[in-house]
Amino acid sequence: MVLLSGKASKQREATTRWLNKPGVLEAQQEKARLRAARNRERKKAADLEEVNTRSDGTIDHIPDQCDPNDDSQTSSSLGRSSMASPAPTLPEMRLSIDEWRSDWGPEGGWLKRFDESLRKACEKGLASTDCFFKECEIHAREGRSFLHIL
Repeated sequence: MVLLSGKASKQREATTRWLNKPGVLEAQQEKARLRAARNRERKKAADLEEVNTRSDGTIDHIPDQCDPNDDSQTSSSLGRSSMASPAPTLPEMRLSIDEWRSDWGPEGGWLKRFDESLRKACEKGLASTDCFFKECEIHAREGRSFLHIL
């Protein structure tokens, strides 16, 4: 057993008392669960960005072919499912918005990144261009659904 200094011991006791209050421990565990999920998603997004993004920031994951009627390519589950379920909590909304955000970096560079991604899609052909615009439409629709929920 490690002996703590007087100040550290008092802090530990105060923390224990606070966590023993009704609902506090459960709330802290829920926050930790959401934080861990958000960190996993950020790591996954960073790993994908490393693979899919060139050094100039253009997005390389534009498919050669896609079904324009296929809505399975949406990136945010909350944007689709929120209409059928009760309103999400604020931490859930924050996590979903973090997952929804584009990989295009700061807002000042969005137009350049959009143009580069569109040019790349056009080079791959009409189907890729259609797919690119469908992904843009889905992304915008999900963003509008977040605004509606908020």
